[in-house]
Amino acid sequence: MNIKARDRRPVEDCPRLVEAIQDLEASHGAALRMVIRWSGTEPKLRLMVEAKETALMNLALKSLELAARADLSLN
Repeated sequence: MNIKARDRRPVEDCPRLVEAIQDLEASHGAALRMVIRWSGTEPKLRLMVEAKETALMNLALKSLELAARADLSLN
């Protein structure tokens, strides 16, 4: 998922997103793989999630999206 943003700030400076990542890692461990990074060429935050179960992937992606949008003031 790509989230277009007005400003780029380090992922570490997005407290809700960091908390969502930590919660998902604590809850699901190795069952979930996440990569969250800014695009190198566009003003977009990329949220990538892999899981064996589609429902878990969708749940994690939605959690990350809501947290990122809140941190970046994109409601």
